[in-house]
Amino acid sequence: MRVFVTGCDGYIGQVLVPLLQRAGHEVTGLDSGLFASCVFPGQPRPELPVIWQDVRDVVPETLVGFDAVLHLAG
Repeated sequence: MRVFVTGCDGYIGQVLVPLLQRAGHEVTGLDSGLFASCVFPGQPRPELPVIWQDVRDVVPETLVGFDAVLHLAG
């Protein structure tokens, strides 16, 4: 399943994305980078394609081809 995760680089996103990837999903993220300097100690950032953009600037065409959107952005 192709999953689009907004807020992928935030506190919840950094935990959820690896869970989705281990379950076999193809994950793409969207994040503004607001928490780019915040990481969990001892846990590497998940590797995934990320659109570095504010969630308020997303256009409908950005979501074409995804099976699910998990909205974690604030």
